[in-house]
Amino acid sequence: MTIPATSRISGKVLSANTLIGYAADWALFTDWCAATNRVALPADWATVTAFTSGCPGAAAIIRRRFAAIAYHHRAADQPSPTDPDLKAAPPLRELIDARPRMIRPRRGCTGRVPAAGSGSGSART
Repeated sequence: MTIPATSRISGKVLSANTLIGYAADWALFTDWCAATNRVALPADWATVTAFTSGCPGAAAIIRRRFAAIAYHHRAADQPSPTDPDLKAAPPLRELIDARPRMIRPRRGCTGRVPAAGSGSGSART
């Protein structure tokens, strides 16, 4: 299957980085589908939501994965399972907002605050 370098929705040329990201996300999705005995093309909404649970990521990553899945479905002349017009697909925001939030500590932060005048060896002004 030849993948077009233009978006079927906007008609705009997709950047090389977008195409690389879509290819990586599609490979992850198809590998996950094979490992879980699900159909990647055409996929259904249940498969996409299970994939999102099985391969979690930040909201931006999930959005790009959905775009990649939609892109490859349209390239194969298949309806996209991520299409919000489908009755089975709730708004993407619901799926993304349902993810558990992870709070990462700042780099270098130990969680301890030195007491005033503890003699840390350097004074900052």
